[in-house]
Amino acid sequence: DLDHFKNINDAYGHKTGDTYLLALAQVLKGSLREVDTLARWGGDEFVVLLPGLNAVDDARHVARKMIEAMRQTIMLDDLAINATFSMGIAIYPEDDTNGDVDHLLAQADRAMFYAKSQGRNNFQLFSDMSSKGLGKKELYIQNRLAQAVRENRISVWFQPLVSARRDAQGRQRLVGMEALARWHDPDLGWISPGSFIPMAENLGLIGELGQSVQRQAFAQFQQWRKTHPDLTLSINISKRQLFASDFVDTMMRDLAEHGLHPDALVLEITESVALMDVEFAEERLRQLAQAGFTLALDDFGTGYASLSQLHELPIGELKIDISFVRRVHTPEGLRLVQGIVSLAKALRLRTVAEGVEDDDTSMLLSELGVDVLQGYHFGRPCPAEEIVKAPLFDSVA
Repeated sequence: DLDHFKNINDAYGHKTGDTYLLALAQVLKGSLREVDTLARWGGDEFVVLLPGLNAVDDARHVARKMIEAMRQTIMLDDLAINATFSMGIAIYPEDDTNGDVDHLLAQADRAMFYAKSQGRNNFQLFSDMSSKGLGKKELYIQNRLAQAVRENRISVWFQPLVSARRDAQGRQRLVGMEALARWHDPDLGWISPGSFIPMAENLGLIGELGQSVQRQAFAQFQQWRKTHPDLTLSINISKRQLFASDFVDTMMRDLAEHGLHPDALVLEITESVALMDVEFAEERLRQLAQAGFTLALDDFGTGYASLSQLHELPIGELKIDISFVRRVHTPEGLRLVQGIVSLAKALRLRTVAEGVEDDDTSMLLSELGVDVLQGYHFGRPCPAEEIVKAPLFDSVA
């Protein structure tokens, strides 16, 4: 994984960044054997397959050659670019006796993140990490996660979304629900989604986990739509889900099985994922939009989307990141949120503000023209059987 590659994109543009990646691939190929395989995994990530090594030290030797090759300056016309990378290495059968490719990749990924934590511009072997006792709790969680996903023990909780506009009685109406994955382990207790969602990505389990969450959410939403026909359902979509070849077909099939239509769904994709592989992402997002889904750009303001990119992406909603909402009572924060709302209105996009925790913030965001609000002020994420008991559930716009 290239270190700080986004700085190159920010400074010189995505086109230059893509050209650099092509040139870099040629440099790296020069340090490999003919039988080796070099592949771009996505964004600024590469995977190298080295068959027929005789010893672990052979992998170290190749890694050193690649790092040495990276020390040269790459010229793009008159532009000189230098970059470094962090590498993680997993070896079969030492690091996976079953020959599970996804698991082996996940081990290499963990070693790569450890390399970054050690200052970047280096390589680390997963076997060295294990022998030092690094990440034992994480390894335990990984093993339990795979089991939990396959036994459907990842549950779905829901958090309400309400209209920012108030009726004559000053009440705000329920307009949607966001489905959120939750995991309670018998031994470890509640495990944060911030831990197990990235872990599922790295382990190659995100497709199974995502589909399990979707099917549970669809089953519950199907019941709610009978009494709340205008309610929408928001679901978070990860990088690997979005780029999976069968993603759209699987989503459409699951919807049909539950008697639901795409226009009832909002698919939330982070700004960084939408811009990761712009051409492919735009094609996939357009495919989803044409099928009838509403696409939301989640955590908006934390990435690097340009105005032209926002205009080109077929999105219908901007979700203002919680970090901006928390600063909205400061002059700088207020100006930031005003700017995002004005941009959204110019592009005819709906705005959702997350992290609303009190009535003052709710009132202010409403005055600024935000369309939909979400946060603890209206309800914490909870199981379906609890959320239907709240008075808010009976107030649907």
